[in-house]
Amino acid sequence: MKKIYVAGDMEGIAGNVRWDEVDPLKPEYLQFQKIWTDEANLICNLLEEDFDEIVYKDGHWFETNVFLSDFNEKVSLIRGDDGKGLTGLNKAYTGVILHGYHAAGGKHYPLAHSFTDQTIFYIKLNGILIGETTFSIFNAFKESVPVFYISGDEEAVREAKLWIPNIFSTITKTLSESSYICKSPKKVSKEMSKNLEEALDTFKEMGEDFFNVILPKEFKVEIKYTSKVLALKYLNYPGAELLEDNIVLFKAKDLDEFIKIINLCI
Repeated sequence: MKKIYVAGDMEGIAGNVRWDEVDPLKPEYLQFQKIWTDEANLICNLLEEDFDEIVYKDGHWFETNVFLSDFNEKVSLIRGDDGKGLTGLNKAYTGVILHGYHAAGGKHYPLAHSFTDQTIFYIKLNGILIGETTFSIFNAFKESVPVFYISGDEEAVREAKLWIPNIFSTITKTLSESSYICKSPKKVSKEMSKNLEEALDTFKEMGEDFFNVILPKEFKVEIKYTSKVLALKYLNYPGAELLEDNIVLFKAKDLDEFIKIINLCI
C-alpha cells in the first residue's frame, strides 16, 4: 500500500498577510480557512490516483482549521496535535508534501515566525535562519521519507531548496519592502495543480533519490528567546552556552540531537 503524508500550515497559503487573517478567533480568518481547505482538497484530489492512503496534518494554531464538511472524505486528517514534528510519519510512507509553509522567524516578512513568536525571535542553524520548513524536511529524512513538493511563500521555498535542491514548488506570495505581493487564490490553485502533477511524474520516473537531502556537516543551533528568563531556563541543556542575555547556543552531535533540541528547547 502506497501512503503519502501532507503537512499543512496556514501562513503560506494564497492571499493572507496579517495575523488577524490566520487567527481563528478573528472574523478575518474565515475566508482564509476556506482558501486553506480548498488548497488542501486540491492537493489530496491530485494524489488519489497514485496513493492508496493520504494523511493530512492540520498544523496551524489549535490544529483544528480545515472545514470538515468540505474535506475530501478519503483522506485521514490529523488534528488537535500540538507536536512540532510530522506526527505519525514513519517509514511506511512513500513521500511527504509540505503545504502552506511560511518564512522563518527573523526574516522581514509579515507572517514570519518559527513555531511561535510568543517565545522565539529566531532559530539559526550554522548561522542560517531556519523555521518549520527545515524541521519538517529533517524529520522526514530521519524516517527515510522523501519530501518532493512544497507550497508557500518565497522564503519557505528558498529554505526548502537549501536542503533539497530538486524539490518542486509553488510560490504563493513574494515580498516587496515590508508587504507581500500576493497571487490570487485561483492563480495559485492553477499553479499548484501544474507543479504538483510535474512533481508526481518526476517522483514516479526518477525515484526518491532525485530528492536527496543535503544535510549540514555540523549542527550549531542558536536560539534567540523573547526573554532572558526563557534563555536561562534552557541553559540546563547539556553544553548550552549563553551568547547574550536572551540568545543560547546549542551544539548537537548529529541530526537526532538537533531534532531533540528543537523539541525540548522551544
